[in-house]
Amino acid sequence: DADHGFAVRLLAAMGRPAAGLATEVLPLRPPAEPDLGGPSSDTSEVSWAAPHLRLVAAVVPLGVPLHSWAATAATGTSIAHAGLLAAARYLASAAVTLVEQPETLAAVRQEFEAAERPPAPLPAAPSRRTTCRHPSSSTPRASRRALPGRRPSPPNP
Repeated sequence: DADHGFAVRLLAAMGRPAAGLATEVLPLRPPAEPDLGGPSSDTSEVSWAAPHLRLVAAVVPLGVPLHSWAATAATGTSIAHAGLLAAARYLASAAVTLVEQPETLAAVRQEFEAAERPPAPLPAAPSRRTTCRHPSSSTPRASRRALPGRRPSPPNP
């Protein structure tokens, strides 16, 4: 089909074996030793505070490096769209399982609570609202940080 043909041409353009798309589901396997945790993620701080699930979905043909022009080309195709739809189904299924099986959710929470964690490497983030004093006033007031697209609050008279 068209997706397979695109994958073959993409891999050939990269000088890689033009195998096309995988035709079967690859078996699950444990991580290679040493387990380095898989691809990078911006959720590291959150994973120390709450249970964390990571899902990796196929959005490029097998053999295409993720940080390449070929990956960029593939992510705009129906190949990537199909991978993202499958990932959405898996995440929804996991959520339904946790709602319908409270014992599974309890086991996840118990495993999380039992895990040994080092101290957080970063200090807690400051709250968005802080109390400060305007130089011309001795009365504390609440202020908001200036965010992009938001004008700072005017000073107290």
